[in-house]
Amino acid sequence: MGAVAVGLAIAKLLPRVDPGPSWPYAVVGIGFCLIGIGMAWLGMARFRTTASLLERGEFRKLDDRAVVVLGVATIGLSVVTVVLVLLD
Repeated sequence: MGAVAVGLAIAKLLPRVDPGPSWPYAVVGIGFCLIGIGMAWLGMARFRTTASLLERGEFRKLDDRAVVVLGVATIGLSVVTVVLVLLD
């Protein structure tokens, strides 16, 4: 939910204080919202899988690819946000 809140703030609040074009903020904000959706989906899937595995006495670690994709996307959008703020 934090990523969605950040996305909404970037997409809707920052353009109100910046007289320039608002589309870059909208793009970055939507990106953060998509990361939030991805994290929620991954968390729900992980919960179901882990609960099922634990009932059988098994465990499987989280897929490294999911962590890397969400991490890289978050870092990338954060860098873009910093650049947008610095260029303002």
